[in-house]
Amino acid sequence: MAGARAAVIEAGTEQLPPGQNREPAVGNSDAPAEAAELERAADWRIRKLGENPSDQISAAAATLLQLLADEVRGLCGSPAYTEHLAILNWLGEFDVMGDFAKRALEYRMGVGVEHFPANGEAYLRALTALAKDVAGA
Repeated sequence: MAGARAAVIEAGTEQLPPGQNREPAVGNSDAPAEAAELERAADWRIRKLGENPSDQISAAAATLLQLLADEVRGLCGSPAYTEHLAILNWLGEFDVMGDFAKRALEYRMGVGVEHFPANGEAYLRALTALAKDVAGA
């Protein structure tokens, strides 16, 4: 699957950075939106690596992003995932989802560069902390 995504990226069909002009989807436990966002970020890093094969930062970041995506996908129903969904729903009620989406994108783009979550749960907890900050909680 990663090879297919890389081929699509190399063909230039994905032009926007991951998450740009997107807000996180809430409530679909079968396909966590956050896992898809992580994969889009990994794809973007792979595209950067294709443009500059010596970019070891993008190579390492893409690997970490894909690992986190795989782990987040397996966290459906976990306490960290449930809390993450709950706070996203709460943000939607207070009309600050756009602010959160922007901060989450910035965080995601820094994964493997300035942010190094230990696993999928740590990643979700970091997003939950960002969401609480956006909401002023």
